[in-house]
Amino acid sequence: MSFHALLLLTALADGDIRMTMSPMETAEACESQREVVGQILEAQGSEAVVSRCGQTGLRLTPYIHGVPPEAATFLYRVEVGETGFDVAPLDAPADCTPAPEASPAVYCVRSSQRVLP
Repeated sequence: MSFHALLLLTALADGDIRMTMSPMETAEACESQREVVGQILEAQGSEAVVSRCGQTGLRLTPYIHGVPPEAATFLYRVEVGETGFDVAPLDAPADCTPAPEASPAVYCVRSSQRVLP
């Protein structure tokens, strides 16, 4: 079953990319939250590598604010197209080749959120 979600990719100090994904009730709620998150990041002097609303069937543990970067131990391959995204869990970093300029763009990311059964 697919649901609306906000995908956020941010650059970490070590050059890695961190992913957070949060379920949303509607596409409109997602867009509204995406704008708010963008404003918060901008106020902090940061910006998202990717901030995208879309649909997914992948369920993750809830995002917890303030988790340190070193806790982001789960690996994912993220494809970002014009209108959505696809997130797939990885076993090892070698299972992913980044291609951020491709269409769709491919990002190899880490997250503190794990896949739920």
